[in-house]
Amino acid sequence: MKKKEIIEYVIIAILVIVSTLMTYMYLKTKIRYENDISDLKKQILELNEQVSKLKEEQENIGFENTFYATIKKVSKSIDGKPMLFVQGLDINDRDSRGEWNIVISDKTLIRWNGNVIDISELDIADTISITYTDETIDAIYPPTLSEIVCINLLDDEK
Repeated sequence: MKKKEIIEYVIIAILVIVSTLMTYMYLKTKIRYENDISDLKKQILELNEQVSKLKEEQENIGFENTFYATIKKVSKSIDGKPMLFVQGLDINDRDSRGEWNIVISDKTLIRWNGNVIDISELDIADTISITYTDETIDAIYPPTLSEIVCINLLDDEK
């Protein structure tokens, strides 16, 4: 073999090695970058969930309303949830003195004298306080409240 051919083979070998190293470095960097992107996407999803929870909590803070009422009827809503038909008392502000449908969910806390009670312990003519977070819709009569935080039975004896 001539010296010139040997030099050409060495140069080709060096180019192949350099090309291989560059490909390796590129792939290693690309994989690291893709892993970083994947981790960032996961972190963004987690942060979005946290923001959603905080927004939901913020919506409920300071927007609770309470009024007092007498139970007129105990029934079920269209979807089978317990529902009370109540008459607001005269001691309420004028917007809460009318008739209301109160839909009770699994999240609704029902209490009497500081103790949790079952919906079945509420009767017609009981006086209650109703704490809710949703807005009323004036176009429907009687208005229906479904975001009920708490119902307190106010009668002294049960």
